[in-house]
Amino acid sequence: MMNLIITCARHLEEDTGEELRDILDELGDSEIEVSISDMSGILTAQTKLDPIEVVKKNERDVTGSTLEHKILPQNNPHSKSN
Repeated sequence: MMNLIITCARHLEEDTGEELRDILDELGDSEIEVSISDMSGILTAQTKLDPIEVVKKNERDVTGSTLEHKILPQNNPHSKSN
């Protein structure tokens, strides 16, 4: 299961995964699960945090980031909000 899709420059998936872990740890989730997809530059993640709030906070805090990345919430057809 995943609730975030993350894109980055090709072949920077490992670095982006580490940065994502740091970001989400600062936001309160130290148990994030990150998976690197078979497609270059795409990762998925599962966090206990609200994915919409993660995206909003990441957009505000991206100036301190060392990597250029994009975090997108994954819509879950089984969630109560959809």
